[in-house]
Amino acid sequence: MKLNESTYRIATMPQDMINRFIIVLIASMLVVIVDYTSLFSYVYTLLLIMLVNRITKEANGISPFWAFHFYLLFAVLFYAWQKLAVPADLGLSGQINGAADDTIYYSVFSLKVKPYFCSWAGDSYTFVDFLEFIYPFKIYTPLNIVIVNLLGTAFLPVYTYSLSLELFKSRQIAKRSAVLLLACPFIIYYGCIILRDIWVVTLVIASLYYFLTRKYMPFIIAISILAFLRLGSVIFIVAPVFLYLIYEFQSKFKNRVAGILISISFLGAFATICFIALFPYIQELTNGKLEDGLIRQSFMIKLLQMDSNTFLVKLLVLPFPMNVLSLTAFFMLNPFLSLTFSLETVLHPLPIFTKVLTPIFLFTILPAMFRSMLQGIFSPSCKNLRLLIWMVIIIAFLLGTISLQIRHKTVLIPFMCILSAYGMFTPVRSTYSTLGNTMAVIIILLEILLVK
Repeated sequence: MKLNESTYRIATMPQDMINRFIIVLIASMLVVIVDYTSLFSYVYTLLLIMLVNRITKEANGISPFWAFHFYLLFAVLFYAWQKLAVPADLGLSGQINGAADDTIYYSVFSLKVKPYFCSWAGDSYTFVDFLEFIYPFKIYTPLNIVIVNLLGTAFLPVYTYSLSLELFKSRQIAKRSAVLLLACPFIIYYGCIILRDIWVVTLVIASLYYFLTRKYMPFIIAISILAFLRLGSVIFIVAPVFLYLIYEFQSKFKNRVAGILISISFLGAFATICFIALFPYIQELTNGKLEDGLIRQSFMIKLLQMDSNTFLVKLLVLPFPMNVLSLTAFFMLNPFLSLTFSLETVLHPLPIFTKVLTPIFLFTILPAMFRSMLQGIFSPSCKNLRLLIWMVIIIAFLLGTISLQIRHKTVLIPFMCILSAYGMFTPVRSTYSTLGNTMAVIIILLEILLVK
């Protein structure tokens, strides 16, 4: 009788719950099979997730526990894949095309345990200090710390759901936003290796959510951690907040144009005064990188030295403002489809997930995203939709000027997922729908025709 009752309970479980249980089971088993030394960091990270979840109380739509195991599955597979492909790199992404950041961080973090000589190993990194703070234990393999780093990845879909829900008050749109984010190969790859980029995007989304909900203490904590990890990335939260304040202030004026101009002038003056007052400290913290100007000149020179014929470099050397406009569009649509499956001669997950699967993923969301953008630009009925559109444009602009690194697009992906989810579930005028779909089809066809 007991067996029959148990069988009945399993049979009546929702399919979604069964699928999640299978993923949790497979992921936890793979940890033991691939690297048993990571079992401790697995259990420890689960405890951290429960603790953070209890403090933040934001898991009302997407469970960080389930998201953690979803990403854990890929993290273990990437680790095993890379270890088999390039054994000398110990399961890190390696230096096939030059030293990778996860290798640098691991070399510094592990002290004496290095995959190879690393000239940066004697340097100090705030990200390494952060990892040492949340995991003050001895590590035996890179997977030990990769699993702990998934703490930041696991909460990204949670905050994406919360931000979407706050903007549009629709659980349907919020859930689809989180699901799209979970399915994004770009986030999956860069969120499952030892990089601070995923912490940056999670903290940006969390900071914006807390600001919009007027939870100022969590907002200050999140933006402080973000500044500690990578000071320059604070601009990705300052810009959307600045944009939100402009929208709020201009609504106080009867004349919309006058309201916007007065708001920009007032907030711009305030921001300029603060910047001038803090400039000596910011300059010291950024090691003089502010001298690069609007476009990150130092990285631009590096790109020119590496390969002056790349499409990105050709856009960089265009006259102003064509270079800025084209770079904004470039980072909104990038990465472009490329049938590249290997680094040099090694079959590797990096090009597969970022150059093959990510463009295919973008193909699926571009029609809905363009529909939303056209609806928001030409039909001002939804203020939050227009606000989100400008956030996407501003962040793409920042990526194309002060960043220039493709992997930093991780910070834009959640906003694009929310915008696309809105377009999937909200009716739009047939004109916008047709035009948006046409724009997406043209871009997709061009990428397929120009594929390398």
